[in-house]
Amino acid sequence: MILSIDFESRSTVNLPMCGVYRYAEDLTTDLWCMAWAVDDEEPQLWLPGQLPAEEFLDAVHSGAEMRAWNAQFERVLWQYICVPRYDFPEIPLEQWHDTAAEAAAMALPRALGNAANVCGVPYQKDTEGHSLMMRMSRPRSTKGGKIVWWNVPERIQRLGEYCMDDVRAERAMYKVLRRLTANEREVYLLDQRMNERGVLIDVPLVHAAKRITNEGMRRANEELTAITGSQVTSVTQVAEIKMWLGESQGIALDSIRKSIVQDLLGDDDLPSDARTVLELRAEAGKSSVAKLNAMLRAMCEDHRVRGLLLYHGANTGRWAGKIIQVHNFPRGSVEEVEGFIQTVLNGEYDLMDMLYPPLQIISSMLRGMLRASPGRRFVVGDFAQIEARVLAWLAGQDDMVRLFASGGQVYHKAAADAYGLNAEDIVKGTPEYQLGKAAVLGCGYQMGPDTFQRNCAEMWGLEISEETAKRVVGSYRSANEKIVHLWGRLGYAAMDAVRHPGKVYTVNKCRFTKRGGYLWLILPSGRPLAYPSPTIEKRRAPWGDMIDSVMAYSVDGYTKAWRQRSLYGGMLAENIVQALARDLMMESLLRVEKRGYEPLFSVHDEVVSEVDDGVGSVEEFTELMSITPAWAEGLPMAVDTWTGRRYKK
Repeated sequence: MILSIDFESRSTVNLPMCGVYRYAEDLTTDLWCMAWAVDDEEPQLWLPGQLPAEEFLDAVHSGAEMRAWNAQFERVLWQYICVPRYDFPEIPLEQWHDTAAEAAAMALPRALGNAANVCGVPYQKDTEGHSLMMRMSRPRSTKGGKIVWWNVPERIQRLGEYCMDDVRAERAMYKVLRRLTANEREVYLLDQRMNERGVLIDVPLVHAAKRITNEGMRRANEELTAITGSQVTSVTQVAEIKMWLGESQGIALDSIRKSIVQDLLGDDDLPSDARTVLELRAEAGKSSVAKLNAMLRAMCEDHRVRGLLLYHGANTGRWAGKIIQVHNFPRGSVEEVEGFIQTVLNGEYDLMDMLYPPLQIISSMLRGMLRASPGRRFVVGDFAQIEARVLAWLAGQDDMVRLFASGGQVYHKAAADAYGLNAEDIVKGTPEYQLGKAAVLGCGYQMGPDTFQRNCAEMWGLEISEETAKRVVGSYRSANEKIVHLWGRLGYAAMDAVRHPGKVYTVNKCRFTKRGGYLWLILPSGRPLAYPSPTIEKRRAPWGDMIDSVMAYSVDGYTKAWRQRSLYGGMLAENIVQALARDLMMESLLRVEKRGYEPLFSVHDEVVSEVDDGVGSVEEFTELMSITPAWAEGLPMAVDTWTGRRYKK
């Protein structure tokens, strides 16, 4: 039995900015209505103050599959509002199923209307109802501290109709989607448990850091005002800064994004006033202030931030970050930054300024504002060079696999190959070493010289010539012929599968087949990747020729638009490698959780867990994460593990 539900709610809290947990616990948050339907019956509407229908309660008590689109929202509001306020029965996590998660696992849009359109489900987006829902989700007025809601019967009735339509659309999408595999179902439940746990915020430190950043901004704005003759009075005035640079310094800029500012600051001939203004902008423009505000805004009453991860946020199955975005915290440039915590708490700005720019210290300290609960500690494990290891293993690049397995210096070797040196001549941290690292981590996915040159500048801060880029790319490909061969084999297998629906084509334990309007790529782990609406079309290759290419649709990671992309061999290799690294991560997370460690969140290839003092060890955690699954036999694994009270890089 399936019980499909949808809530419409209201609150003074901003849901997208604060997340569902902070939203749900706020006393101003409540429900306007709930639409529900058992199996294929017509949806019905429940309003606060009514007794739930017997059929509805019978379905809940019988263990019916509770289904919703983005079900975390309904589940958390049920837990925080429906149970305590309206005497609804408690529902275990295992009873909830998320249809949006199933759509994401098939590389479809997460927005219900967009997914319905893509799948051809008979669902007409009710723009008027959506507009009404958005309006009624916030107060009509808060004048004089008195909250006035949109308590108009006609509006509530119209909102209820919109709510029931969403149940119909979700139910229709359910019928065209595949269910999560048993393993993926376990991963989804793990995701929900991790989001439920959240992580503790060091509130006094966050407030102290805000005071430091406010002082830093005040001083930066004063200096900026003086230098520009009041033409620019704040580091946030981007348009005014560009105008001043153009009119007073002769520097015309379309943008002052980070990479452009870094290039300018590297110019020894840059006028001193322009340099100071750009340095002030670069320093005060860090993400620190936004991160600090996000922590305080999303924090629950127990000072924990919850709901940090989005299941299957990328086509490969990797998580996406939410709310405080732990995935894009600045790396930090101040070593041993925890030594400054007391200085920050004391508000000793000038003392900090004698050693490092204070805003640089705060930026480096952001991770440390996430801390373990009293009497507990973090245990964190990070898969070392996991993508490069998986790629070498997948391609059968046995020399690189052996080098990884023996603890050899892969980045040193790549740099040595590029420069015609011995690996022993390459020193860690030098530009040559960094270039070798960039080659290993970038060139494995068919990156050409132009893209490699640009990637070195943007990602690694390395300015290299076109000639050097060609030499490094050529050196990598010459030294790793099996990886290069893999690109072509993957591309041809995908093309053959699209041309011959129903047939299966296998490349190094990866299987391709076109069925039901999708190109399916079944990974060695057994998990399928989906590529919707695959076709073969002519496309101009980088070298100028028109070639046959496999095209498929996906959600653009930046614009969120539904668009075609080319499935060339290097991109397929990248998808497979990142997906397998993700699967290794998920198996490790489930394994450590069963042993008593509580995973809180994951950042890229890193597992962040919390455990009671005196329980577990770095050695045990490393051992648990280092177990190689049967499907990955021969893959050389390595894990870097640490334990401590505060999160760090």
